[in-house]
Amino acid sequence: LPEDFIMGGATAAYQAEGSTKKDGKGQVAWDTFLVEKGRYTADPASDFYNQYPVDAQLCKKFKIDSIRMSIANQVYHLSVSL
Repeated sequence: LPEDFIMGGATAAYQAEGSTKKDGKGQVAWDTFLVEKGRYTADPASDFYNQYPVDAQLCKKFKIDSIRMSIANQVYHLSVSL
């Protein structure tokens, strides 16, 4: 790969989040919709919310330079340095 190539990864909020009721998170559409349909909930999913330090270390280990994360929350700020 070229030296300036940026290897990246991504997460999707509801599938990876793992914490739908912590730290003041309000309900989002998926929280209600999937429960009403009798499907599943995001607790714990892959639990990115609580495991992000491990995920950041794995990114370093596998030389992933960049990650895009999506967290379903009205008021949440997260900073991760890789």
